[in-house]
Amino acid sequence: LNTSPANYSLSAMMVIIIWAAFGLNLVIEFVNITFNKLTFKLISYELLKIPSQKILQNSAQNSLTVLKNIFIAVFLILFLALPTILAANNYKYADNSKPAEIYQFWNKIYNYIENNSVLYVSSSSANVGQFINLYERQDKNITFITNKDKDYTIENVKKNLSEGKKVYFIGMEKELIEAFNVKKIFGYKWERTDEYIVFYNYAGEKRIIKINSYINKNQYKFGDKISIKYEMINDYNIDLTITSLELDFSKNLKFLNVSSEGDIKLEPSLSRGKYMWVKNFNLLANNKLSLIVTLQAAKPGEAEINFKITSQDYYFEAEKIKLKITD
Repeated sequence: LNTSPANYSLSAMMVIIIWAAFGLNLVIEFVNITFNKLTFKLISYELLKIPSQKILQNSAQNSLTVLKNIFIAVFLILFLALPTILAANNYKYADNSKPAEIYQFWNKIYNYIENNSVLYVSSSSANVGQFINLYERQDKNITFITNKDKDYTIENVKKNLSEGKKVYFIGMEKELIEAFNVKKIFGYKWERTDEYIVFYNYAGEKRIIKINSYINKNQYKFGDKISIKYEMINDYNIDLTITSLELDFSKNLKFLNVSSEGDIKLEPSLSRGKYMWVKNFNLLANNKLSLIVTLQAAKPGEAEINFKITSQDYYFEAEKIKLKITD
């Protein structure tokens, strides 16, 4: 753990408190002894020769008692000043009168989800959700499946859906991200583990977009122009949206232009060394979109070209193209 559990510190705190108490007691006893001795000396010194010695004796005793009490009070105020200031400044951090935020986050999830639904969980806070599920919200009848469970599979999610159950996700493993679309409901940043936990609703199966690439040859001479055609194919009966395109290649190649022969004619922008098309492109049902780019061989050596698209909040990549450039 990166923090010390509070209950492990209890024994040390008890020892410190006991020693502090004995220290305070020692100071008070020392003050009492000192002032008692001082009182005895004052009332004994030449006062017995005075006729009104009883009045003077009482007055001296009262004055010393007041002085002693003032001294003790000032000492205690000074001693307690620092912890009082610390307590005031750190009260909101030390105040545990309310449930922890991570507990409230999970409780909010259980308030949101429908009865008899299924939760697929990939989060370090899963134990908090399990506790609530087992001991506090049994009435919800939630099936709780973590990423360590054998039922954390694409097939099991599809089985739950076929049974008419509502399916939710708290965090997601890659295998489920590749298969399902989700919609964010709300999230929480857990400072203890520096994890941003997101609660998702199931939003349908992810539609796979195929990407085919076409190139005339795999070996070019320095200065040659290289034409590459990418086809993005939708084999489904519903329209899909491509939200961005990304072209990345090795430094011995140079980007020239986008050919007007393709469906996408928009020129890209350059961002962090990559050529980007950030725009919504409609990919109609049972249809395809093409992009034709022209590069130039700028330096001899091995070259590599990568192309990927974003759709449904997921990256789909084309197979890498490897070229050889000669003198």
